[in-house]
Amino acid sequence: MIRKALAEHPEWLATAPVVMAGDFNSHWKWDQEPTNDFSSLVADITNHGLLSAYHLHHLESADSEKRPTFHQNKNIAQPHHIDYIFIPADWKARLRTFALGHADHWLRFSDHCPPIVDVAAST
Repeated sequence: MIRKALAEHPEWLATAPVVMAGDFNSHWKWDQEPTNDFSSLVADITNHGLLSAYHLHHLESADSEKRPTFHQNKNIAQPHHIDYIFIPADWKARLRTFALGHADHWLRFSDHCPPIVDVAAST
């Protein structure tokens, strides 16, 4: 759906800064199709000028995240990283912090730990 929105509405990303955030329910480790996989979706998002705030802040590669955002069935032993926040590339220098809600608190409410980004108003 995201890929379709990017293709059909490029003006959404051209008129003002856009932050794209949410549960993408996908990860590089699950890629199977070479043209309709998460890797190519992130490449498409990047081509539209957005970068993953998590990866910018933590300097981790795109398939070796050390901090999970999701625990399958609220099980701490089943961690995955499937929630992302993409910010405009020109905000890179303005990114102050990226944090995740702690599992010990959030798993009472959800199987997701919310990503939290702090971006300076200007450089």
